[in-house]
Amino acid sequence: MTTLAPLPLAPAFAPVVGRWAELCAVRRKALPSQWAESAIELPETVTSDPGPLRLKRTPYLVEPLDAIADPATEMETLIFGTQIGKTLLIQLQQSYVAVETPAPCGLFGPNLAAIRKLRDKYKLMCQASAALRRVAPGSREWNDISINFRNSITYLGYAGSTQSLSGETCRYVFKTELDRWRDWETQGSSSSKADERTKNWQKFFILQESTPTDETSEICAQYELSDKRRYLVPCPHCGHFQELRFFKHKEGPFVGRGQIKGLQDDAGRWLPVEAVHKSAWYECEAEGCKIEDWHKPQMLARGRWCPAGQTVNKAGQLEGTPDRSARHRGYKLSSLYSPKLTFGQIAAKYLESRDDQASLQVFWNDWLGLQWFRKRPTPKFEKIGRRLQGAHKRGYVPQQAFFLTLAADVQADRVYWVVRAWGEGSTSWLIDFGMIPQKTNPETGDIIPNSDLATLYSEILPRSFPLIAPNAAGRKQLPIYRAGIDSQHRTLDVYEWWYSHQAEMGPRLLVLAGDARVQAGEYYRCTNVTQNTRTGKPYSGTIKRWGIAVDLYKPDLRARWEADLHLPGTWWLYEGILDDGNDYLRQICSETQAEKINKLTGKKTLVWAVGDKRVGNHYWDCEVYGRALADMAVEDGGRPDWTNLERRAAVTPSASATQQPKPQFTTPDGRPYLLTER
Repeated sequence: MTTLAPLPLAPAFAPVVGRWAELCAVRRKALPSQWAESAIELPETVTSDPGPLRLKRTPYLVEPLDAIADPATEMETLIFGTQIGKTLLIQLQQSYVAVETPAPCGLFGPNLAAIRKLRDKYKLMCQASAALRRVAPGSREWNDISINFRNSITYLGYAGSTQSLSGETCRYVFKTELDRWRDWETQGSSSSKADERTKNWQKFFILQESTPTDETSEICAQYELSDKRRYLVPCPHCGHFQELRFFKHKEGPFVGRGQIKGLQDDAGRWLPVEAVHKSAWYECEAEGCKIEDWHKPQMLARGRWCPAGQTVNKAGQLEGTPDRSARHRGYKLSSLYSPKLTFGQIAAKYLESRDDQASLQVFWNDWLGLQWFRKRPTPKFEKIGRRLQGAHKRGYVPQQAFFLTLAADVQADRVYWVVRAWGEGSTSWLIDFGMIPQKTNPETGDIIPNSDLATLYSEILPRSFPLIAPNAAGRKQLPIYRAGIDSQHRTLDVYEWWYSHQAEMGPRLLVLAGDARVQAGEYYRCTNVTQNTRTGKPYSGTIKRWGIAVDLYKPDLRARWEADLHLPGTWWLYEGILDDGNDYLRQICSETQAEKINKLTGKKTLVWAVGDKRVGNHYWDCEVYGRALADMAVEDGGRPDWTNLERRAAVTPSASATQQPKPQFTTPDGRPYLLTER
């Protein structure tokens, strides 16, 4: 087969064809980082490194800068410390768009002053860079509303003006210092309003950056939604890639390593600030290698941004699978990566800040790029739980105890109960507690009336609790010695329940009620109730109702919380109560004393009131009743006798507990039973 050779072109057509081929060829654009280094000049007035842009000293900026050209990336979140390049990165991306991919942009900040400052710095960059001068507006055309480039426009806005945030469509949105933005209560999130500018674009890009602040930090919340990249650098000695961190690892395979060292002497004393400038160095997290300042440039040059879920091997290659896609990239960087700061300068700054919370927060946010969590006061219930935590497990009785009380507080649809053990000198230990809800009929879905009281009788009252070791009376288990049930809610139900079980329980089961009418000097009084005070109808039998002077017992219990733990009368909880007893602890702390003024007489009195009704005070009421039940159990001659419990431990409840005590009972002198009387 004969192949025909192409006809030669006339010499006059050669330039035309060459130009046509050039115009038809697909132009391959340089990456933003490559373009920026060839086109951008940094002015002396805004940087310490004026002249042509060189990313060699800050290689960690290359990948975040190039993210704007990745079609798979829609959002980029930067958590950087201050003065390590995040503002420069925004200006470089904005410049790339203005020259290489013209499209409407939005540049938004926390307030007008911040936007003006950023605009003016950008203006100087445009004047210094020839590539930008060709497309930037004249010096007199810069304003507070927009930057009008030759082929595109950048709208300016700030969080204090919803009108400036809600405007023309934008393909690119740049949000600076996000954690300083404020939201309008009636307008919603300012940041979201800025994002709405991209709705009309199928391919768009949003960059948001900020130095983090405190618990309310929005930039930290956004970073958690990203693929969470960190800049890993290799150890110059062992080659292990790691994130530079100020404080050592507290857990994991590198526990105790990976930190700036040289802040303390061999005895653990902090060194002087001036000495730390020279002595500080970095400890490799893998082998404990000593890394010094002169190693940092080569480490930064070989660094890799690593998404969560991946690692970097010693060859500098990413391994593993990212936890999330690159649609939302997140970059986190501290001042430890700054090429201008030494390890000694950073360590010295920490020493200067560590004794002042406000200064320490600045170091935390601006230098380490970390979210600051304020030290909140320890809640009262947690303090009590830690201070009074005993050595016995829940459900077990200490060896020093001789009898148990159970107190129950009845509510509309449930019963709360507390079991407490008692020993010499009225020392006590919390053994168990719980709440019994009323049951539901599975067939009809109706509540079964008084099913909570039935469960209390069948499952709680019969229980015996094992001692950790036999007590001095030789007992290995203790049953409930005294039980009392509150009758101020569902009174008729409680009376009927007591009637039905009184013959079996005898003096072990008492009906209780808080009563302010107990005479002075008395802590409890028995009253025979024969008729319903509301309807006037007589009951079928006499009910022995014990009125408890709760306003006397409450201060007694509160005093025991702060008393010397080595004296008799200590009010113990069980070991681990902070793990499973938060409801109990919150409820016993829910009541406080407050002043109440009589509107008629103007007289001030102290009254107990529930601080948060959502928490309730039911376990607290149980403890108050339990304290009274314990006094009744050891009553002798009309008053409690908390001595020689070992001798009396085997004695069954006496009939005197069901009789009206002698008036004017007082605590024996010198005994720490009622601590308010001491």
